[in-house]
Amino acid sequence: MLIPSARTSDCDACGGPHAKWVASLAMALCGACEREGTLHPEREPVLVGEVLRELLFTP
Repeated sequence: MLIPSARTSDCDACGGPHAKWVASLAMALCGACEREGTLHPEREPVLVGEVLRELLFTP
């Protein structure tokens, strides 16, 4: 779920204008980047614990 808030100047993902702060992502996104993220709901989230385990225990 994206929770937009106040408008900022530039998109953190692409640098485009008219970005909105998305509190749930802790970044400002333009409309195109925000839509791009919602177009792929089939993606599974990355669990930080799994990533850290792989980094720590991979030779």
